[in-house]
Amino acid sequence: SFLGLIMFIAVIASATQLVEMAVEKFSPSLYNSLGIFLPLIAVNCAILGGALFMQQKDFSSALT
Repeated sequence: SFLGLIMFIAVIASATQLVEMAVEKFSPSLYNSLGIFLPLIAVNCAILGGALFMQQKDFSSALT
C-alpha cells in the first residue's frame, strides 16, 4: 500500500543517515573515503520507492 512504500523509503533513508553520522563520528577516514556514496543510497531508495508507487498505481511512463 501507499503507507508501506512511504515507510520503506523512510526506514532506509533514516538508517542510511544514522550510519553516515556514526561513520563520520567514529571513523573520519572511512567517512572521507566513502564520500557521496552513503547519501546516494538514500536517494536511490527514494527513486526506487517512486518507481514502485508508479507501478502499484499502474501509471505508465507516458503519463509522467
